[in-house]
Amino acid sequence: MSLYVPPQPAPVTVGRRTVVPLIDAAGHVLPPERLFPHLPAADLERLLAMDGMREPMVVAGFAILGAGTTILVDTCLGGGKQGKRGPFPGFTSRWTTTLAEAGIEPATVDTVVNTHLHHDHAGWNTTDDLKPAFPRARLRDHSGDHISGSRHDEDHVQLSGSAIWLR
Repeated sequence: MSLYVPPQPAPVTVGRRTVVPLIDAAGHVLPPERLFPHLPAADLERLLAMDGMREPMVVAGFAILGAGTTILVDTCLGGGKQGKRGPFPGFTSRWTTTLAEAGIEPATVDTVVNTHLHHDHAGWNTTDDLKPAFPRARLRDHSGDHISGSRHDEDHVQLSGSAIWLR
């Protein structure tokens, strides 16, 4: 489960915007028998014989830049929160480094869109000490709803702890 980070793909310009792929980390997170625990051994072997099934998992997001706006789509793994280990043991997130290499400062992000609220897509919505990672950004989920970091309002989403409430 060693850290493997493939090269960052090249940005793509679409009209007035540039889409920047942002690879957080990649690696073999779990052995296949743990990923598919109820799959019979013969079926697992057939699955693993398929092209690409032995390749590492890549955790990535995207930045959409242009027209005076910075939008992030997914914020990847996140680190260990308040002394807890990260989501995948031995799978080190390098998100903050990836952002810096792309020239993106967290304070300049206008919008964060999470395609869904699994830890490998919303992990860096908060810093390791549970503060907003993108203090100016408006956070939106896949439906376009605004996401709040409130711990007290059950009509919103809490991303910084173990509970998640959805509107």
